[in-house]
Amino acid sequence: MATVDEVAMLRRMTDIAHDDTLYTDAVLAGIIDASASIEAAAAQVWTEKAASFAGSVDMSESGSSRSLSQLHKHALEMRDKMAGAADGGGTPSGGSFTVQIERP
Repeated sequence: MATVDEVAMLRRMTDIAHDDTLYTDAVLAGIIDASASIEAAAAQVWTEKAASFAGSVDMSESGSSRSLSQLHKHALEMRDKMAGAADGGGTPSGGSFTVQIERP
């Protein structure tokens, strides 16, 4: 059974707010319990987040632009980083990581 600390760590690893209505503590604990490691659980959440961003499109309007398609790309990059860590080849749990942001 996932601990409170593990759920809190998963929230930090996946940038999920404590008051998120989709990813409750019970849902996150279930993902952790079904996963081989906290990193594998984070990879699962990032996969789900990428799916939610899949329909996002870039838009330009009134002189400003938003590159929303990058949300999907970056979520998949985070999934890959977490999956690599779960396989023993990436960022260990609790470690810091960065994602390069592309700006138009």
